[in-house]
Amino acid sequence: MPSGTGWQTSGVFLGLTAAGMFADEYSDVFRAACVVSVLAGLCLLAGTSLRIGKDTTASP
Repeated sequence: MPSGTGWQTSGVFLGLTAAGMFADEYSDVFRAACVVSVLAGLCLLAGTSLRIGKDTTASP
């Protein structure tokens, strides 16, 4: 698998987890949902930058 795939997969998983936590903004987990969603975005960006930054089209 290409470099960065694990980071992107983790970001998607954390994003889905955060989406489930945003049920009510007055609940006790709203801050945790905000933190998890920011972490998910950072993981997605890190994975995408790893995939874009690596040149896999080098010819011999």
